[in-house]
Parts: sequence; structure tokens; C-alpha cells
Amino acid sequence: MERFNVDIRFPKDKGSSIVVIQGLEENVEDAKEHLITLAEDYMQDVMERDEEKQLMKQYTRPSASSTGSSNYTTDTGFVVRDAPWSGPSVEEFPTLGAKNPGGGNPPAAQTTTAPPAASPQKSWGPSSQKPKWGPSVLGPKIPK
Repeated sequence: MERFNVDIRFPKDKGSSIVVIQGLEENVEDAKEHLITLAEDYMQDVMERDEEKQLMKQYTRPSASSTGSSNYTTDTGFVVRDAPWSGPSVEEFPTLGAKNPGGGNPPAAQTTTAPPAASPQKSWGPSSQKPKWGPSVLGPKIPK
């Protein structure tokens, strides 16, 4: 290592863990401390990354490959359960979708569990009629 003016030799076989540092005694000690610090920093980083992965696993869904099931999909979307419009009958909300033009509750004979047939209703959007509000309604027109 040029920084400490020493020669460092790592073991060639994986079974040995002896590292040889050659040079002046003071330089060897400095290089040894530096290598130990680097190894500790590296191990600390590895441990932090592992802890971060474990935390992220708690907050994310498992992928289909990690669960081993190919039936797992994330395309289910947002599902509303027990919503008023998905009730078992119109008795809970009798005026929703009822064909009673006078308002109020529909006659008992019209109460069904099937949705009512589509009736012609006023469409949404701008109408072709003149507005009942605006400058033309507010007062007389002023000649230009």
C-alpha cells in the first residue's frame, strides 16, 4: 500500500485468513489500523443494508416470485365493501333509482333487488337552452 509505504499480501486460498504486511514497524502498525478500520466500516455498511432490507420487507408486498405463487396479482385495484349502492335490496335506500316522479317512497310493488331499467333522463353537460342566469337576465341590454 503506497499510502503507508508497506507491502500487503492477502492469502491465495480461501481457507486461510492471514494477511501479511511488510515494511517499517511504524508504517506496518498504521497500515494495520487502517485496514482494520476499513474492514469494520465495510461490515457496518453491510449490516445497515441488511437491516434496511428487513425493514423494507415489512412495508412492501412480496413479489410473485418470492411467494412462489403465480396466482398473486397486484392488479386488483381499490375495492369498496359494504357500500350503500351494493346493498342487498333497494329497501335500504328506496329513493335511489326509483321511478316515482312525485318523489317520496316508491310503491311496494316497484321495490325489487334488480337495478331499475334505464329511463330517459336529462343528460349532463351544457344544454342548448339559454341560461336562466347571466347578463341577459340581470337587466336590459345596453346598445353599443
